Amino acid sequence: MMSAIAAQKLTPVLNVERIEPCLEFWCERLGFQQVIAVPHGEAIGFVILMHGAVEVMLQSRAGIAAENTALAA
Repeated sequence: MMSAIAAQKLTPVLNVERIEPCLEFWCERLGFQQVIAVPHGEAIGFVILMHGAVEVMLQSRAGIAAENTALAA
């Protein structure tokens, strides 16, 4: 028998082609604020967005590929 898991927090990491085009939707339309941004070359490779207690992370596919070549495929 499996025991129940009581999650206190869940933070999705969404993989996107490019982060910059997503920021208008998340920040301007939904009211999230950019808390952390990690560059990858000339673009943003990873970002953490917050809206109250809700946290969402976006990571670019290029950023993922640079960190882990096995996941790039």
